[in-house]
Amino acid sequence: MSCSRTAAPPTARDEGYTLRVGRFFTVTAPHTAGIFYGGRTLLALIRGHRPIPRGSGRDVPRYPERGLMLDCAAPSSPANGCSPHPRAERSQLNLLHLHMSDDQGFRVETPSHPEIDTRPFLTRADVAALVAEAKRRHVTIVPEVGTCRGT
Repeated sequence: MSCSRTAAPPTARDEGYTLRVGRFFTVTAPHTAGIFYGGRTLLALIRGHRPIPRGSGRDVPRYPERGLMLDCAAPSSPANGCSPHPRAERSQLNLLHLHMSDDQGFRVETPSHPEIDTRPFLTRADVAALVAEAKRRHVTIVPEVGTCRGT
């Protein structure tokens, strides 16, 4: 497989790509996100265990935001449940909304106010690792932090 960046037509979105199948597989895109998503499509074709027809195709997302919401405020382990899921990557989702607090708890470590932390919670290192992993997978994280204890 070869990957390269090319100039995009004015209507191409950042996540669009062209996949060519011949003697080699070639993914071209105007931006690295397109290369990433083209690679995910190619992996899905290969994992399908069927012959991949030769030719080329262009894929541009219909919607700019494709995402899911994970409820990290529920009393389950946030470290295990609040991360970009491999199925989300295969579906080429680019937005991860993390619900971090509600009346069930505040699930992010707060060194300046440890009295509001509810175990289990994400540590600062957990959050940094989550953000780095999401960036690597071209996913934008949208944290939701609201009122967590009764008013």
